[in-house]
Parts: sequence; structure tokens; C-alpha cells
Amino acid sequence: AGLQRAELVIVQDAYHPTETTQYADILLPGAVWAEAEGVMVNSERNLTLMQRAVNPPGEAQSDWWILTRVARELGFAAAFPYESASDVFDEIRATGNAQTGYDLRGISHERLRTGPLQWPCGPGDSAGAKIRYVNETAVPVFPTESGKACFLARPFLPPAELPDTEYPFVLMTGRVAHQWHTLTKTGKVPSLNKLNPGPFMEIHPDDAAALGVANGGLVRVSSRRGSAIYPATLTTRVRPGNCFAPFHWNDRFGENLAVNAATNEAVDAVSRQPEFKFSAVALARLPVELPEDFSPEQRDCLQALLAGLPVPATGGGPECFALPESAPFTAGQREQITELLATAWARARNGEPKPQIGL
Repeated sequence: AGLQRAELVIVQDAYHPTETTQYADILLPGAVWAEAEGVMVNSERNLTLMQRAVNPPGEAQSDWWILTRVARELGFAAAFPYESASDVFDEIRATGNAQTGYDLRGISHERLRTGPLQWPCGPGDSAGAKIRYVNETAVPVFPTESGKACFLARPFLPPAELPDTEYPFVLMTGRVAHQWHTLTKTGKVPSLNKLNPGPFMEIHPDDAAALGVANGGLVRVSSRRGSAIYPATLTTRVRPGNCFAPFHWNDRFGENLAVNAATNEAVDAVSRQPEFKFSAVALARLPVELPEDFSPEQRDCLQALLAGLPVPATGGGPECFALPESAPFTAGQREQITELLATAWARARNGEPKPQIGL
């Protein structure tokens, strides 16, 4: 809503479309890591110079170049004198903190071209410190008045909301191992998308039985804030009373797919970290419905397909009954009824009645 109200939205990104670029009035194409030069640092304090492997396509440019040019156009040329990524790093390494031992002054692009270095690394140091806080006597000394590390004991805080009779389930959100954030990059890899073609809601089989939800059937997850709709995945990976949905899929992929519509808005008072891992929700099975634009002939065809749906052996056979290529449906309609057939197959597998179409 804020982006829609803004008079001018300028977005820099290496990918399009994304949740933000679709609101851009001006879109500035950025270069990805292999198309630019810059220093990467890891959790071991190793700094590595990533040198350009290929030229960026089209008008794409490095982030520092884009920000510098925009700043100059806004009248801040004196504060943005950079002509290279090395210039930017020179400004960064000029800062330091003697009390904590943060020191990059002995590191430069020129030195990094011969290999990685670890910080702290001061002027004249032959290499960075492999182990921090250890002096010549191998006794740890931390940057405090006593030289000892400070541990802050924090009390346990319960979740901001707990399950109740209206919202009896705990919703957890997170990732799947093979996808990243909102699928901006990894969602373009066909081999990764085969592992999870779309969003899902993991539910314990006992809870699914109580709700009348079959594997692959649609389920609505609702909270005091909003709701989302997913195909159910019955699994013991979640405990009874809990459910899990990945956050990768969102409104860009369809309606009612953004799980954050239901997650808790509470944040930690200090870190401002959202409480995404614990939200009180309700789950409900959704009936299978067909859009109004299916003709009577198409509805009859679906009814015939469902009537002839074979009953799979428990634990065997394909995961769902595929729609024949000869069936009289458009590509868009095929996508709409894939979910229906998956639900019907799951019901047949569980010995439940097949859904009736066009009644």
C-alpha cells in the first residue's frame, strides 16, 4: 500500500519480476556477484575478493555504481567520489574500533588479489588473526574492563499469543532446504521446483483425520490477522497441534498464498525480530469447487474422469491421477483442476467418497 501511494518508486534489482519491482516507476538493473567486483566476508572473518567473471548483461551495473550515480544526481557528489569498488572498500577499511579489535586497515583490494585475509588485520600485519581474544600466553582476553566475556542471562518469555478454543493450532513458518527467500533466484531453477512445485501445509495425520482433511486437500489456515490456503501434506514431521508452511510462495504466485497474512505481528522489544515461529491459528478443510467458466461438457468430462478414478493400493502407485491430454480443457483450466484431481486421488487412497462435479 505504501509503494502504491508513493509519488515515485525507484527500485534496483538483478531480477524481475519481484514483489517490489512490480511497483517500480524506474527499475535500475543490478549486476549479480559473478558480474561485479567486491569483498565478501564470512563468519570466520575471512575477507575474499570476488573478481568479475563475466560482464553484466545489457545496462546492468554494480550496486556501488548505481548508488553513486543516483546520489550524485541528488546533489551529493562530494560524499560519493567513488570510481571503483576498491574506492568504496578503502573508505570502509579506514574505520575501526581499537577497543573491540575491529581493524581492516591492513587489508586492500591489492592485497586480497593474492589471497583471502582474516580481520583483525592492521597496517603491516603479514596476515590476519586466526583466533581472536587470545594473547601470547594463550589466555583469552575480551574487550571489557575485566578482560572477561560478559554473558547476559535472559529470562524465558512465553509467546505473545497461545492457542485457545478459537485458534487451537500452532503455526510455524520457515524454509525448504532447496529454495531461498521469495524464490527470486532459486524459483527459476526447474530441477529445484520439481522437489516442491508449489506451497503446502504440513499437518499431523491425527489432526487431519479430525478435520476431515485428505493428503492434497485444500486447507485454510486462519489467525486473528488473516488467512492463507494451501494443499495439505500429512506428515509426522510436525507434532499434533502444530502445522508448518514455508514462506517462499506469496501473492506473486497467486491469491491466498502469503503465510505472513496469518503470522503473529509481535516483535522482540530489543532486536525487533518478528515472532514468525509461533502463531495461534485455526485450520479448516475447504470443499472442492469449480469456477463458473467450466462448461457443462467440461463438467461432465470431469465427472466421468472421477467416476473412473482407480483406487490406488496403500503405499503404492503414482501420487495422483493425471488429466489426459485429450481432455477438452485449456491450459489455464488444466492448472485449475490439477488440484481437484490430486484431492480426489487422495480421497480414493484414504477410502473416502469421490467429489461430485456439476450437482
